[in-house]
Amino acid sequence: MKKIIIALILAFTIIIGSIGYVISAGVDNLNKIENSTEELIEEKTVETPSVTAEDIIEQVYEANGFSEADRRTDIELNISESINRVNSTDDFRSSDLINSETNKSYIYDRMLNSIDYFNSLQATYYHIPSTGYSYYSTYCIQQGENPKSKELIYNENGELISSCSFDGKYSANVNGDAENIKVDADIQKQKAKSINSIQNKSIEERIINDRINISAKEIKSENENNIYEKLPVDIESSKKLDFVSLVDSKKRIKYLPEESEDCYYYRNNLPQLPMSNTQYFSQAFAFGFLSDFKKWNIDKIDEVLDRECFVISGEIDGDYSEKIKTQKFEMWVDKEIGALLALEGYDENGDLSILLTTSEFVVDESIDQSVFDDLSNL
Repeated sequence: MKKIIIALILAFTIIIGSIGYVISAGVDNLNKIENSTEELIEEKTVETPSVTAEDIIEQVYEANGFSEADRRTDIELNISESINRVNSTDDFRSSDLINSETNKSYIYDRMLNSIDYFNSLQATYYHIPSTGYSYYSTYCIQQGENPKSKELIYNENGELISSCSFDGKYSANVNGDAENIKVDADIQKQKAKSINSIQNKSIEERIINDRINISAKEIKSENENNIYEKLPVDIESSKKLDFVSLVDSKKRIKYLPEESEDCYYYRNNLPQLPMSNTQYFSQAFAFGFLSDFKKWNIDKIDEVLDRECFVISGEIDGDYSEKIKTQKFEMWVDKEIGALLALEGYDENGDLSILLTTSEFVVDESIDQSVFDDLSNL
C-alpha cells in the first residue's frame, strides 16, 4: 500500500513539475515574442521615415497628372546692360534680343509665381477693372516663419468698403454697408469719371495712414451693418498642397478632353488677401495677356517708383478679350518679383477699358508689427 502511495505521490510531483515547466516555458516564450515584437516595431520605425511636406506636395503633384517632364526650373534673364532701357521701336536688333523666348518665359514665370520672390511688401494702388467699380487698395504682407497681412479697400470717393486681416492663424474680413459701396449704376459713366480723375493723391496718402493706424477691431465695431467673417487658416497645409508651384509655367494651362476646355492651374494665395493679389500675384493677367508669346513684346525696361520694370505691349482676342472688353494693352511688370505695377487696356475703339496705377511699392523693408492685427480675441 505504501509503495502505491509513494508511486502516486511521485507521479503527482512529476505532473506538477511538468505543468510548472510548461507554464515557465510559456512565459519565456511570451517574453521572447514580446521582445521580438518590440524589436520589429523599432526596426519598422527606423526603416519608415516620417512623411515630410516635400513628400506630400510631390504626391499631390503626381496625383494631378503631372510628370517629371512638367517640372518647373529656374529661368535666367538674357538681357545685357547695353539692351537695358532701349525702346524696341528704335532698335530692331535690340528688339530681337530682348524679345527672346527665354526672356518672355522669365516674365511669364515671374508673374505666375511672384510670391516666391519677396519676403515683405507694402503697397498702394488704384484700379479700374474691366467690369465693376474702381477702387483704391492699400496693403502690407509679411511672409516667412511669421506670416501676416492686411488690406484696406476704398471706393472712388475714398470711403472704406472692405478690409481683410491675416495674423498667421486667422483671417478676418469686414465688408462695409451698401451705402459706402453705392455709386452710379451706369458702369461706363462711372468708369469715364474715374478715368478723368485717374488718381486722387490725397486719398492715397490718407489710406496709407489708415493701414497703419486703423485696426480690424475698430473697423468691425464702426458700423452695425458691417458684415464680419473670421476663419481659421492652416497656412502650413496650404503650402503642402500648393503643388502648382512645382509645375512649369507653360504647362499650367492644360486642355481637359472630358471638359472640352482648358484648365488653368492657379497657385494658392498664401498671403490671404482677396483683392490686392490683383497686383502682387497677377496670375489671371499673366494667363489672359501673356500665355501666347506671339501676341506681345517687351518694349523696354523702365522705372516705376524706383523699381525696374519690363514695359510690355500686345494684343488679345477671343473669349478673354470679349470678357474684359479689351483688345490692346500695355503693362509694367516688376523685373525682380513679377508684380504688376501698372496696366492700361484699350477696347476696339481705342478707349481706355482697364487701368491700374501704383503710388507706393516697397519691397523687403521691415514692417512695424503694430500695423498687423491680432485676431485671436476678435
